[in-house]
Amino acid sequence: MNQKKNYALPVLMMFFLFFIIAFATNLNGPFGKILKEQFAFSNMQSQLGTMIFFLSYLFMGIPSSWLIRAKGYKNAAIIALMTAAVATFGIFMVGRIALADPVGNKDLAIYMYLGCNFVLGAAMCILNNVVNPMLTVLGSEEGANQRLNFGGALNSTGGTLAPAIGGLLIGSTAAGQISIAAA
Repeated sequence: MNQKKNYALPVLMMFFLFFIIAFATNLNGPFGKILKEQFAFSNMQSQLGTMIFFLSYLFMGIPSSWLIRAKGYKNAAIIALMTAAVATFGIFMVGRIALADPVGNKDLAIYMYLGCNFVLGAAMCILNNVVNPMLTVLGSEEGANQRLNFGGALNSTGGTLAPAIGGLLIGSTAAGQISIAAA
């Protein structure tokens, strides 16, 4: 008897990862603006995080394939998600450093921000290298194109929502913190 495997849960997880990749990628803009306000960064300094984030794709493209080959797709995705969590916590700590002493910790904050953005970008690069092939092979061959298109739509949705949600959540918190620090 030939039983068909149910790939619904793994496919849903891949769709969720597509959304997360774009969401994390597009939070750089609002966060750069917030850092510009907190540390009086120049426009260039505030956008260095975005540049470093995408440079990590250049440096991690091939090593991410080595990780996938060595650990498998599922374990590589777990490693990438854990790495992204650590990097995100580091970026959160940049904000905490700003509260302690926005003027004295400016250099520490920018280097920590750039380092964490590089690590976050590397994690998103690994996830991109996991998600695209997994959506292709999970389920029927005929439905691979539709799964990739829907994943791309979720990716665009995450990218669209990130600046708005990030600006609302992070921005309102940072604005309150900036006014407290200025007082």
